[in-house]
Amino acid sequence: MQVPRKVVEEVRREENPPPHTVIVKRVPTSYTDLQKREVVLAEAQLNMVDWVYRHEVKHLSEWPRTIGKMLYHEAKIAASLPPYLREVFKKYRREAMNIVYD
Repeated sequence: MQVPRKVVEEVRREENPPPHTVIVKRVPTSYTDLQKREVVLAEAQLNMVDWVYRHEVKHLSEWPRTIGKMLYHEAKIAASLPPYLREVFKKYRREAMNIVYD
């Protein structure tokens, strides 16, 4: 029996993630910083660190997000919002984009 390629890629990604650093901070939710290539884990989520870490590693390796694509999507979202919501989006941009990409 042959193991499906998708399963092999999933195991490879989890066991051999791309180069990155892991930091624990007091933030509302865990996220991946693509510019610094770091996974930031929220202190409040450390009880489920295994799942959170694997999820954030997927952001680094599976989805081909680049800084250019992120800026494009952020600009597109900001342009579609009314002015009073644009300021809120700018203030919480990182959290909003993390939700969008999840």
